[in-house]
Amino acid sequence: MVWITIENVADEYTQHESYYQTQYGRWNGMVRRNTTLEQIVAIRAASVFSSWMIKGPHEKQATKMLEEMTGRNNETFKQILANLYEIAYICGDSYAEKIYEGNPEDGKIIDLHILPADNIRQIIQKGKIKRFEEIDGTAKWPPFRIFHMTYRKRGAMTRGYGMVESLNNKLVSREQMETIMMEMYERMSRPREIILAKTDNKDKLNMIRDAIKEAGDTWSGIAVLPWTLIDDVKDIQLTVSLKPQEAIDLIDKDIFKATATPEIVLGTGYSTSEEDAKTRIAG
Repeated sequence: MVWITIENVADEYTQHESYYQTQYGRWNGMVRRNTTLEQIVAIRAASVFSSWMIKGPHEKQATKMLEEMTGRNNETFKQILANLYEIAYICGDSYAEKIYEGNPEDGKIIDLHILPADNIRQIIQKGKIKRFEEIDGTAKWPPFRIFHMTYRKRGAMTRGYGMVESLNNKLVSREQMETIMMEMYERMSRPREIILAKTDNKDKLNMIRDAIKEAGDTWSGIAVLPWTLIDDVKDIQLTVSLKPQEAIDLIDKDIFKATATPEIVLGTGYSTSEEDAKTRIAG
């Protein structure tokens, strides 16, 4: 029997000053190797920021302010937030520097510039961010100067938990099963034959083996051997008991459930009716 131990995961509340930085590069690498997960991340961001409404007494001023934001690369405000959401979904935290018109203390924000998540360090104490620091550089910001988006922050934590971090084991298992499946299919696709030789002489057997191998490396695939050395040739039908694709499908279903993503949105799965399909996509 294998005993499974539960890891203790604290909420990182510390009495003394400490720091935290994301592992965006590591988790983003997992996403980039899995096209399905990359689509899930993109679809979630697109659905979350597909539309919104600005209401209140300052509706016109707020709309004008948001429409004038262009980020670093001529982005709309919606694109800036969707970008930040994707980063936070992957690694838990994303950051953007607030750009002010005039003195920052006046509070008039005119733009947001996305910062590389891995290059920002949170200086924290007792569940509170004291300041943000640039790791590769000298910049420091008080908390109000940074737009900080977190994903799934809990308790006294100052950081979020990325969805990809939670899926790490399943994603690794999926890649392993894909590798096993490709190796199996590659070996199965090669013809297998038993050649019954009329000799037990080692040199002659090696000569037959080399001739067949060389023939297999050519376009013609023809091996010319003395008839006195060959008694019979029998084909072998390989049967594979393992079905790695079934394991991959089970892992994919777990990923869809964990990320609350209907399979039909990604072009897979099925619906029993048009109404069911609309409900799934709307969800």
